[in-house]
Amino acid sequence: HEHVHSAAALYGVSPQAAQEFQVVVPRAMRPIRAGRLRIRFLMRSDISSAATVERPTPTGKMVVSTPEQTALDLVQYPHAAGGWDNVASVLADLAQQFDPEVLARTADKAAHPRPIQRLGHLLDVVHAEASARALADWVAPRALPYVPFEPSAPSAGAPRDQRWHLILNRAFEVE
Repeated sequence: HEHVHSAAALYGVSPQAAQEFQVVVPRAMRPIRAGRLRIRFLMRSDISSAATVERPTPTGKMVVSTPEQTALDLVQYPHAAGGWDNVASVLADLAQQFDPEVLARTADKAAHPRPIQRLGHLLDVVHAEASARALADWVAPRALPYVPFEPSAPSAGAPRDQRWHLILNRAFEVE
């Protein structure tokens, strides 16, 4: 399955030319090179539950994550997508392709709620109201603990987002 930043590029929303192709696989694998292209493998144990579609390529077909799954993958692997500001910038464009019902169904299959909480907040940041509402409806009935948006950053004194049960210990710059 081809995912993350590479999938965003296939949907026409990645601002950077592909120097690296990212593939989500069920077990750890070392990166490889194919000519000038680097292929990086991101491990995901629950890969079989990922929402995918077939996309045509110049040499055949490729299985790629749906726009909604790509958004969750971007939030789960921000380091593979150029960091949080880049994730937010990509989501600003990618969210225009979301079906809110599909987004909610994709959230149902997620292994953990934290990426959904973070994605919901980012959808608020980029003003994707219908998609944010679909995830807020998913989060609302769950008794989720407050978690820091950025786990590795200090969170003492940071504001709390009641809608997403997040400690907002990070600001975003969306291009």
